[in-house]
Amino acid sequence: MRYSLNCRFRGALLGATFGDLLGVVVQQQRQERTAKKISPAVNWLELDAWWMEQPALSPSLPTWGTLITKISHALIECPCPDWQTFSPLVERHLLRPSSPGKAINLAIATLPLALFYHEDTRKQRSQLARALSTWQAPDLAVELAFALGAVLSQPLQDGEASLDALATLQQDSDLPVLRPLIEQVFQSLTTGHSLGTTLLQFKRMEPHPTDATSVFTFALALYCFLRTPHEFWLSLRTVLGTGLPPRSLGTLMGAIAGCHSPTVGLSPCLLTGEALSALNTLWGVAAPQELMLLADQLVAAWAGVAAPSQPTALAVIAAPQVIRTFGR
Repeated sequence: MRYSLNCRFRGALLGATFGDLLGVVVQQQRQERTAKKISPAVNWLELDAWWMEQPALSPSLPTWGTLITKISHALIECPCPDWQTFSPLVERHLLRPSSPGKAINLAIATLPLALFYHEDTRKQRSQLARALSTWQAPDLAVELAFALGAVLSQPLQDGEASLDALATLQQDSDLPVLRPLIEQVFQSLTTGHSLGTTLLQFKRMEPHPTDATSVFTFALALYCFLRTPHEFWLSLRTVLGTGLPPRSLGTLMGAIAGCHSPTVGLSPCLLTGEALSALNTLWGVAAPQELMLLADQLVAAWAGVAAPSQPTALAVIAAPQVIRTFGR
């Protein structure tokens, strides 16, 4: 295994966080440039110090980050928590009729479940479907959560990013809506299509009558990641410059890229000043180190050796199934 489970769990949570916060800045810049009637395209030269110049946050912003941290804590306490307890938070922030990309936002909120049940696809999907059905999420959210779980499980099962895994997704009978776009991603990568060409191909497709944004968001994140799988910041900047909702794109891309390459540019020291305030608002934690500790505890809970009443920054790690089999 190139990276330990600790590193990959940490990478997924930190990557999702960085992607979300950068997405907030991109969204703010896009709105300001549109108001001034100039091109809304992202100006990366103005965003070099994004973590020190975090804009004021609207109270109406979806907070899937808070859900991710709360679900992680719940899984540490019990592997099968009562998902009904999260329904008010889901209803308030992720099920609003005006929320664009509702399905992908709900899928992103299930990130801890995808990580925790990575070793068993059937159990992972059963738990994802159970949580999302409790929250009365649309069927598309379930499908997107299944796909995200499959992409994250690959590196956690000692695999690397590859087109072979993408080919497997194309045959997945649980992904009827996503399969055509996954096939397009595969074709674009194997034939060397540019990002612009790939976007045009996506726009010619009609993947979903009511929430095409969610489907495009997942497909685009997958394409940009596999195009440069070991370049976290390059993948993130590429995907955020495409015009789709930047927060969900950034969070999704960050989680996928961070899980696959968890040590590439993911330093908690990057978040300072106003970004820490934004982190607290959107994720419910005061510092990135809290997410790292949460990831360690989640791995320990997965292994069957967690002691929630005595949190520690050092989890006991072994090969998949070893501690779990012995400890239970």
